[in-house]
Amino acid sequence: MSGSDLGAIEAIADQKQKTELYKNALQQIVASCSVESCNAFVDHMLTDGVPLVISRQLLQLFATEITKLPAETLKPVATHALEKVQPRVVSFDETVTLIRENLATLLETEEQWSQAAQVLAGIDLDTGSRGVDATYRLSKSVKIAMLFLEDDDPVSAEMYIKKASSVLSACKDDDPVSAEIYIKKASSVVSAFKDDDPVSAEMYIKKASIVLSACKDDDPVSAEMYIKKASSVVSAFKDDDPVSAELYIKKASSVVSA
Repeated sequence: MSGSDLGAIEAIADQKQKTELYKNALQQIVASCSVESCNAFVDHMLTDGVPLVISRQLLQLFATEITKLPAETLKPVATHALEKVQPRVVSFDETVTLIRENLATLLETEEQWSQAAQVLAGIDLDTGSRGVDATYRLSKSVKIAMLFLEDDDPVSAEMYIKKASSVLSACKDDDPVSAEIYIKKASSVVSAFKDDDPVSAEMYIKKASIVLSACKDDDPVSAEMYIKKASSVVSAFKDDDPVSAELYIKKASSVVSA
């Protein structure tokens, strides 16, 4: 699907037909796994020749469809899309959010913790036109904090724990008690990192493993994955006890599977 093909679709007068043809073109582009074609589609959607009512719909679909791309293609495509769409976030708020969530998920699987956190931090949790609810703000703030902790960055993590705490009272979560405990435990691990206290950090993680399974509004990452990642942080401390750490991991795993 070339630029001239997209240009031909743009010239069609009937808006419904134009939209359907753009959708078909998007399917072909994603199926091709071509970084250049995906980038060209985004660029075309942002031209003056494409009505906003159509570009909003198509870029939202684009943000969903690119999850089908392999990682080596998704990363540059999502990065390019953010560079182009972010300046017009007022018109494409939901699209920007979805792309950031997808890119952050990919970066997390690659264990690029700080980059994933920074991508999520780019989501406007305060003044977005979508009217972001408190539950979403809470879960994303805690998620960002935990990602920063994976890279031993308690200073950045603490900032997002404070943001999470500030919206806790407004959260309509089904389990606000667990959410509050989760935040308190996250705050505890921040302090433990600052004080280079692996014993307290490990104690936090053990308690948090139970809380994580009760948090219904956390990001769609399994509690087991969180525990495995958290346990790796504890093992990074120089004075950690590998025997105790192994015992902890077995106990934590049993909590999750229970």
